Amino acid sequence: EEVTSMLDVIFDDTIHRRKQQEEAFAAGEAQGEARGKKAGELKKARETAVEMARIGLEKDVIAGVLKVDVSQVEKWLAAESILSSAGQ
Repeated sequence: EEVTSMLDVIFDDTIHRRKQQEEAFAAGEAQGEARGKKAGELKKARETAVEMARIGLEKDVIAGVLKVDVSQVEKWLAAESILSSAGQ
């Protein structure tokens, strides 16, 4: 009976650890998905900002439409070497 009791404790501990691992994995996966989604949204905003600047829209207008800071738009445009062509 003592051996059975010890085996039950070991089994319960194993199940508990496995559940914790599964929960940690799920949390990590959700966090990774959220990061990927955010990165995709920023990439699309950057692409849109560049196109808006190319058609002559001003930085503050671009920032307002995309709901980002003007400084972020400036960084994106500088990286694309089109900052000077966007309205000041």
